[in-house]
Amino acid sequence: MTRWISLIGTGGTIASVTDGAGRLSPHLQAADLLPRGASDLPARGVPRSFLSLPSREIGPSRIFELATAIREEIEAGASAVVVTHGTDTLEETAYGLRMLLPYEVPVVLTGSMRGADSAESDGPGNLRDALAAAAEPALASHGVVVVMHGDIHAARWVRKMHTLSLDAFASPGHGAIGRVVDRHVSLLAPPDPVRHTLPLTRPPDKRVALLWSVGDDDAFAVDRIAAGLDGLVVAALGAGHVSARTAQALKRLAERCPVVLASRCGAGPVLAQTYGGPGSESDLLSAGLVPAGLLDPVKCRLRLVLGLSAGMRGTELFPVV
Repeated sequence: MTRWISLIGTGGTIASVTDGAGRLSPHLQAADLLPRGASDLPARGVPRSFLSLPSREIGPSRIFELATAIREEIEAGASAVVVTHGTDTLEETAYGLRMLLPYEVPVVLTGSMRGADSAESDGPGNLRDALAAAAEPALASHGVVVVMHGDIHAARWVRKMHTLSLDAFASPGHGAIGRVVDRHVSLLAPPDPVRHTLPLTRPPDKRVALLWSVGDDDAFAVDRIAAGLDGLVVAALGAGHVSARTAQALKRLAERCPVVLASRCGAGPVLAQTYGGPGSESDLLSAGLVPAGLLDPVKCRLRLVLGLSAGMRGTELFPVV
């Protein structure tokens, strides 16, 4: 039986060419990308254009739709799925799919930092590597992954760390789980033991905000955005700290909806009882804020949106350790 990999295009820089003013916008379809990276791989690619958008327009609802499309491809017989995607929100879509797809089938996201018509475009190489990774059955147990610049990153940890560098993606505090060299896949880490999948069967409908903390902040931002929220994620200072004034506002909000305490540092856990005083992690957690564990704020926000939409409580969703 011939193995085939579904290639789903969503737009982004990898599908972008310059217009008359020299600015990039996504115009290429999945079929346009496939010949650039797939002809000599062990599994044939079958293209499906799904979206043609810059990834700044891809959020929880479109991630849910993309997960549905991936399910359709797998149920139709695809042995793996590769998704081309803009890099701005690549990490969010990857983790969203990690939570929405229960299959042990390789699902690989990739993109590019240079436009498709650039002489220095990294898109063809990234796509070739992504297709090679998707053809590796051992990758299935790792869930959804991101392949960029030869590195394979787990969706849980990957982050975009640079605005322009070809080597823009990293997994702070953890590192890549594998490499692709000359279309050969080397896995360097065991599968993630944490179960991330959520029982969401309908489009997400909850409103969750992300608030970035700064030193000596007041309660203005919390009080202004609180109305209409179903939940809030706080990108706190250090290991889970905010100013005393912000702490009071967060405690008030936590009385009516989940408030998740994450760290803006990029790596490391939220502590539980190391520091004391107003605005410390022990003060906030004792007032009912929910610790994020090791999950970064952006992914916490997405997990809270999808989890609340599935009828789960904040304490069921976190911490993710």
